[in-house]
Amino acid sequence: MVIAGIVAALRLHSKVADQQRQGCGALRKLARIAANRAVIAEEGGLVAVIAALQQHPWDVGVQVEGCAVLSLLAKNSANSVAIAEEGGLVVVIAALVRHTDDVRVQEQGCKALMDLSKDNADSKVAIAQQGGIAAVIAALIQHPSHGALVVHGCS
Repeated sequence: MVIAGIVAALRLHSKVADQQRQGCGALRKLARIAANRAVIAEEGGLVAVIAALQQHPWDVGVQVEGCAVLSLLAKNSANSVAIAEEGGLVVVIAALVRHTDDVRVQEQGCKALMDLSKDNADSKVAIAQQGGIAAVIAALIQHPSHGALVVHGCS
């Protein structure tokens, strides 16, 4: 019930960045529980998060929360495939390219790509073809002392 309500709010308030940030943040917290990951996908959460990232490309908070929730959802292999099919790789790479100075976006974007490519050869190829490797390398060069980013970027 809660997940469905959050997804409905994301859809209803798609043009309001603050609502998108909060909705993605709420899904991020819920996606920390493995059992919720499939439910979020079933309720349309993957599509809603990707839409939020597309609708608010310059809002750092939306980009951080959106990449973070996609990272968690990708820990479910079916979700990982669905995220790629719905354009999730493109929006994560775009966030990395657009927000090079923001270490939070860089960290969560690199983590999302790491989780989306784990045990998924098709996503690895797609990430390379769409400029993901260059975006990760740029993040590592821009933020060499940020430990978590370096771990995610090199994984």
